[in-house]
Amino acid sequence: MTRAEAITLWRELTNERNTTSVPDTTVDFYFHAGLETLNRRNKYHYADNTAGITLVNGTQEYSLPTDFVEMVWVEHAGRELKKSSVEHWRSKDRDAWRREDGSEPAEYALYANKIVFRPKPNAAAVATGANPTFRYINTPPDFNTSAFDLLLTQDHRIAVYYAVAEWSFTYPDSAAAFKRGEYYQGRFDQESGMVKEYYEKRSTMRG
Repeated sequence: MTRAEAITLWRELTNERNTTSVPDTTVDFYFHAGLETLNRRNKYHYADNTAGITLVNGTQEYSLPTDFVEMVWVEHAGRELKKSSVEHWRSKDRDAWRREDGSEPAEYALYANKIVFRPKPNAAAVATGANPTFRYINTPPDFNTSAFDLLLTQDHRIAVYYAVAEWSFTYPDSAAAFKRGEYYQGRFDQESGMVKEYYEKRSTMRG
């Protein structure tokens, strides 16, 4: 389904056919909200990053991409790192993980908008692989430029249902509009649940 087809369907379902009072750019906003909600539920939009982090000798924390949502896996020099947490490290010894000598990273943790490696990389680790590879769930691109990027064609309607429901609840000008919102919210919940397992598995597959 193209962007134009999706907007046409949205106008049919909402009965908002006046493109002057409700321009396509406004409809785009509701579609994008639907894609973001679907992505939070089903993790369908992801990217493999091979250059976003450049290790520096003795530096433990690095900023994550601005479109970061959730980490799937991290590799350094072809070896997958173990996922941990700063809270777990602190529970054993408050600052021991920061005082450790540098070496090849074996674990990682997420803290605010940063990734933390343990141990901190040393010169040898940087020489072995300066750029860790990681797969992460990221926010979908703007709907008006990329439409349903990485979403299977058969699932495009799920985002349409959300956009219809959100519009109907935002402008409940009648009992019928509210009922329409409830109906399409239910369709969104049902169909996003049906494909959740598939997308979550797809995001973790390699090769």
